[in-house]
Amino acid sequence: MEAYFENDLITLYNGDCIEVMNEMASNGIKVDKIITSPPYGVRRTTFRDDQTFYDSYTDELKDTHNYIDWTIDIFNCYDKVLNKNGCILYNISYGSENTELMPLTVSAIIERTDFTLADILIWKKPVALPNNMASNKFTRICEFVYVFCRRSEFGTFTANKKIKSYSSIGQPFYENVYNFFEASNNDTAQNLNKCTFSTDFVYNLIRMYVRDTDVVLDNFSGTGTTVYACQQRGIKSIGIELSKDQCDYTVNRVSGGTPTLLW
Repeated sequence: MEAYFENDLITLYNGDCIEVMNEMASNGIKVDKIITSPPYGVRRTTFRDDQTFYDSYTDELKDTHNYIDWTIDIFNCYDKVLNKNGCILYNISYGSENTELMPLTVSAIIERTDFTLADILIWKKPVALPNNMASNKFTRICEFVYVFCRRSEFGTFTANKKIKSYSSIGQPFYENVYNFFEASNNDTAQNLNKCTFSTDFVYNLIRMYVRDTDVVLDNFSGTGTTVYACQQRGIKSIGIELSKDQCDYTVNRVSGGTPTLLW
C-alpha cells in the first residue's frame, strides 16, 4: 500500500476508503481517534450546476437502505483499524429532503455493529445558509458530532477531561466539559468541495478528545482540514480521499509553510 503523500506527521492515501482501511488492517496500521464527516446523501439532483458540492462524486438523495449498508461497511472497517479504547467523532447532519436518514443511520450503527453511541456534541456555526423557506421548518445553524465507541469500551474509551481534584479515598473528580462548541463553518472558499468543516472545528475536537500521542484518521479527508489541523497541533494523522484533485489540494495546503498555530 503506497501513500499518495507522507511527511513526519501526515500520511495521505488516494483511494476508496473501505479498500484503503482494509489494506491498513492487513498491514497492521492502527489509529486512536477518527474525526470525519461522510457525504450526507441528502442533496437534490436538480441543484443548479453552480451548486455542485464535490468535484468527483455527487451527494444526491440516495436509497436509505443502500446508504445505511454502506455506512455499516465503513464502521466494520473502523473496528479493524481503531485501537482499543479509541473513539469515532462522526459529523453528520440531515437535509430538508430527507430528515429520516441521519437518525436511521445512527440507529443502524448501534444495532448492526460493535459500536454504541457514547455522546452527541452540538456544533453551532456563525452562519447558516440558505435560509429555510418552508412555512414550518427552520434554518439549521447547528450540526451534530456523534461520538461512537465500542460497546465493550463505553466506560474506558479515552478523552481529554482533566482531573481537578481527588476525594479522601483517591477518587478523581473531573472538570466539567460541555457537549456544545462554536466554530466557523469552513476555512477558505474553493471549488473542489463545498461541504468542508473548519480547522477551528477540528481544534475543538482535538481539545476534547485527542491526546498528544494519538494517531487520528479522517477517511473522508476532502481538502485535508483534519490532517492540516492535526499537523498544526503536532499530532500524527492519516487521511484517505477518493478525489485526486482534493489530495493535490491537501498536499499543497500542508506543504505551504503556514505558520504553526499555538494553543
